[in-house]
Amino acid sequence: MLAAYNWDIDAFAASQGDDRKAVVRRMVNAGLDYLLNPEVVAAASRPQKG
Repeated sequence: MLAAYNWDIDAFAASQGDDRKAVVRRMVNAGLDYLLNPEVVAAASRPQKG
């Protein structure tokens, strides 16, 4: 389904009612992190600045 959004993770996440971190986390948990840029995966795993 992400391809339908031209690999725009933010647009896909919004369509699912989620945020970027949640989508990346689900992809990592499903073993699909190899499809993502390593910097995207690293950024999603960093603690959120508050």
